Amino acid sequence: MMKKAAERKQNLMTILVVLMVFAAVVFMGSVLTASADTEADAHLVQNMQKVQKTVDMSGYQLNFTGDAAKKEGQYIFQIQLENPELFYVSSARGWAFYRKNNGDVTKVQVGYTMSGSEAAKAKVQFDNAVSWIVKKAEKKSSQRAQVEVVNDEIKKATEYDYSYARKNRYNAYGALVEGKAVCMGYATAFKAAMDRLGISNGYRLNRDGSHIWNTVRIGGKTLNVDVTWNDTTRSNRYLLTKSHTTKAL
Repeated sequence: MMKKAAERKQNLMTILVVLMVFAAVVFMGSVLTASADTEADAHLVQNMQKVQKTVDMSGYQLNFTGDAAKKEGQYIFQIQLENPELFYVSSARGWAFYRKNNGDVTKVQVGYTMSGSEAAKAKVQFDNAVSWIVKKAEKKSSQRAQVEVVNDEIKKATEYDYSYARKNRYNAYGALVEGKAVCMGYATAFKAAMDRLGISNGYRLNRDGSHIWNTVRIGGKTLNVDVTWNDTTRSNRYLLTKSHTTKAL
């Protein structure tokens, strides 16, 4: 029992660290880079979609000043969270940034959790899972109703991973294909569907950075959707609410 309690505590600490890094991205985005280049982001994403291990960045203005290692980590999380379909990209391992003396990044080595062939197969599974949910939501005429459908379908597809042991527990693939995830998996799965439906959306964290959920912009209002808590409480208490802040599981 003591061993299990220690393992659970360690896994919760891992989730907290991941979300705290994400908090730095969301609430302190100005610390990332002095020369933010959205074309660089798009170029990197396009190469990640091809599962390229080394990406030439010499034609782009990507420069991390100050604590470069920390900002590189934040940058990786930012790319991943804004692109849930990149679930096969590693959060930390296998990455390396190469730069000139002035700090400009010339090359990025990308880390992956799957081989190219494994990712290709997984992407088909993921695309099918998201498409099925989106097609069901598109039968509804209002964005509010579409959000409700997506919330309910993710609840049906996913169980909370109380073991905190699965490799894909933090991403949308874990939620929609493997059927096991923690809050970040639920949240990125929801974003994947919202993006395809064309519904404006974002993320939010609670005060201590231990829990993540989604927001949607509907009818000029920003509303909260916490699929994780809707699933674990077997209710829709946290669906399209004006305010929301809650603890991690």
